[in-house]
Amino acid sequence: MPIEVATVLAQISCFKGKLPQGSPSSPIISNLICQILDNRLLKVAKKYKLVYTRYADDLTFSTNDNKFLDNQFNFYKDLSEEINRSGFKINENKNRIQYKESRQVVTGIVVNKKLNVNRDYYKETRAMAHQLYKTGSFEISGESGTINQLEGRFAFINQLTRYNNELDNQKHDFHNLSSREYQYQKFLFYKTFYYNPKPVIVTEGKTDILYLKAALKNLYDEYPKLITKNNDGTFKYNISFLKRTKRLKHFLNINMDGASALTNIYDFFSNRNNKKAPNYLKYFKSLNNSLPKNPVILLFDNELNNNEKPISHFCRKVAKIGDEKIEALKTEFKVNLTENLYLLTVPLIGEKSECEIEDLFDESTLLERIEGKTFTKAAKYDVTKYYGKEIFSKYILKNYADVNFNEFRAVLDNINDIIDQYNVDFVTVGDKAKEVQLKRSDIDKVPVEI
Repeated sequence: MPIEVATVLAQISCFKGKLPQGSPSSPIISNLICQILDNRLLKVAKKYKLVYTRYADDLTFSTNDNKFLDNQFNFYKDLSEEINRSGFKINENKNRIQYKESRQVVTGIVVNKKLNVNRDYYKETRAMAHQLYKTGSFEISGESGTINQLEGRFAFINQLTRYNNELDNQKHDFHNLSSREYQYQKFLFYKTFYYNPKPVIVTEGKTDILYLKAALKNLYDEYPKLITKNNDGTFKYNISFLKRTKRLKHFLNINMDGASALTNIYDFFSNRNNKKAPNYLKYFKSLNNSLPKNPVILLFDNELNNNEKPISHFCRKVAKIGDEKIEALKTEFKVNLTENLYLLTVPLIGEKSECEIEDLFDESTLLERIEGKTFTKAAKYDVTKYYGKEIFSKYILKNYADVNFNEFRAVLDNINDIIDQYNVDFVTVGDKAKEVQLKRSDIDKVPVEI
């Protein structure tokens, strides 16, 4: 192998001058190295009617031929010769024969009737999560663990669960979760809405996020708590915007788009629908008497005067916040629902009785023509004459420096106020809050990769 190639491979494979265990590059490199070996071992496997499988340097030979045991020593001899001829050596300490009646484990996965994780691995993961919820920290192999490491373990378990779900004829969705999936659901709520390292904004639609990001970039010098401009001209958001994923849809019933997701999130903060959405806010508070780390803000369009619209339905039928809070919402545009969960809406512009977030743009921006087409907020429209919210939001984000965001200040001011108020309430409640503050700061001991 040329020295240049060897050097590049070494640089890719090593971290701080060492070859890490479980490196993601290991399977790829082993495939390149073992290509000739694989062809030779396939011939040996075929001779003895075996199925050959390799992951990195773990070799597995499987069969349902009862006569194999009569030839196992001849097979092992041929196998050893081919491996030695290819420049490798078998690790005798890791050889084993697994029978149908015993637990068959291949590369850490139980493969008897269906793919599964080792039961001890699952129990350890569940115990780590409980330790995190209760004390704010946990360990993996004697070292302090991170929240992302723990999610990796849950995701690995769920990957096998999802694979098995696809093979049976049962229905698998948010309304039909297994006990293991409920553990992952609990963790996802904790990470996203309780332990969240930044304030979280949840919008009705995905385009709303682009508007807010553009407004923050334009007005960054007025909102240093919400956004920071780096020396290289890039921006760092000090708040996060909930990214809706298939995973959150499956586990937390957060739909990919639309206002119904905000209602479904609220359910996990309340006792409204405990059969399908446990009150995880209450659960985590009861474990260690701590408070959530940062606010979660549900942002609705301002359509309070229309009983058919999402915010009106949410306030009157879902959260049932009462007339007094509804009246306050009409003037202050924000209200605390419970603990770290807040409701925020956009202000009314001019004489309008209803306002969507797009109404915060001035007329010249809304009349901007793109490829000869004009903007429409309608869900259905003639694509030969109009363009919709998706194209408009991308245009706004791309041209943020030239757009008038004056009316967005009220929304950003309220986000600022909510964050400040949550922190103030936390440190001024009294002795009990001070005790809780210490416990909440303990959670900061758990590193989070952002």
